[in-house]
Parts: sequence; C-alpha cells; structure tokens
Amino acid sequence: MLEIQQHLILEHKNIYVNNKTGKISMYGEKGYFGVFSADNGGNSTLREPRDISFINDGEVNLYGRNSIGLFIDPYDSDEFSAKSNFIMNKPINLQGDNSVGLYISYGGEGLKKC
Repeated sequence: MLEIQQHLILEHKNIYVNNKTGKISMYGEKGYFGVFSADNGGNSTLREPRDISFINDGEVNLYGRNSIGLFIDPYDSDEFSAKSNFIMNKPINLQGDNSVGLYISYGGEGLKKC
C-alpha cells in the first residue's frame, strides 16, 4: 500500500488518495481495502465532526473471498462532517466470492444529516 498517501490539512481534515499510478492487489480472505471510522477512540477533546475524504484514481483489486472494499463506520451520526466524501473515480474490482464493495455500518444513519 505504498501508493496510499495521507495528507493532514488543518486540524481535522484527512485526505487519503490512491493516485493514478497506484496499483493495489490484495489476496487474503476477509480483507478490507479501506476502513474509515469517525470514532474518537475515547479522546474527549475530539468531539467535533471531522472531515474525512478518500479518492480512488488508481487500480484496486480484491481477490480474497469475503472481502470488503470500503468499510465506513460513522460511529455516531454527528461524527463525520458534511464535507466528508468518498470519490471513486476508478472502481474497486471485486474478484472474490461473497465480497462487498461498500459497507456503511448503522445503515447509513450518518448520511441522513449531511
């Protein structure tokens, strides 16, 4: 995963990018390509919603069975800000049986307020 780049912008803005030359292939069973959680990890100073962005411009291949492309866990409906986004300019290629491209826990409750 050397092509994944993390950039910290301001205090609570995280942008993750798989750039145009990025090529990521995962072969393990029950693998996750990206897990995004707004959970503050018990840190009471991180109470405001955070901006999190993911952009996929590169190639991603998941070959293992029961894999998940993106797992998004808003934790609480107020934890991701309305500025958060997940941009899939290129698809995540799912080759394994019983794999899921996008999973949002809590049934997408956090998306209703954005």
